[in-house]
Amino acid sequence: MHPAGQAGKVGWSCSSADIPDVQALAASCAYRPVPPGPARDLMAVERFKLDVALSIDGAPVDRAAGVCLGKGEVYRFGGTRDASRPPVRGTVGVRPIQGGQVEILSDLEGGILRQPIHPKLHAFPGQTATIQVGEKAGGGHPADRTVKLDVTATPGCA
Repeated sequence: MHPAGQAGKVGWSCSSADIPDVQALAASCAYRPVPPGPARDLMAVERFKLDVALSIDGAPVDRAAGVCLGKGEVYRFGGTRDASRPPVRGTVGVRPIQGGQVEILSDLEGGILRQPIHPKLHAFPGQTATIQVGEKAGGGHPADRTVKLDVTATPGCA
């Protein structure tokens, strides 16, 4: 809470490179698209490097950098935050799609998830794609009951 003397003087701003109607949130928000980089045909790429990070309840539990996957291959991960819930397990893979993007294919189960989920995301190479499920409760005793998976895919393996 801000002191009464600041009433009407406190504001915020935001910007987005990928949400054109971000200004609907507040007049101070701005859409700032990033100019596209050089187009690259990813359909011929055979292998991708993945950086994967799994967080449970806001805390990191599994991280892998530089995982090299070919088409049709998956990376298996898992972790737990405490013994009161089953561990979160899953797989993640990547494949090229039209338009210079990659499709991130994942399977998640366990933890707070009542049933397995199979999210798919599209991202540009080098862009972090985030899957987050659960809830964040505020108030006097804030709690984070989420499962979050961050995946960054880049073409080729070094």
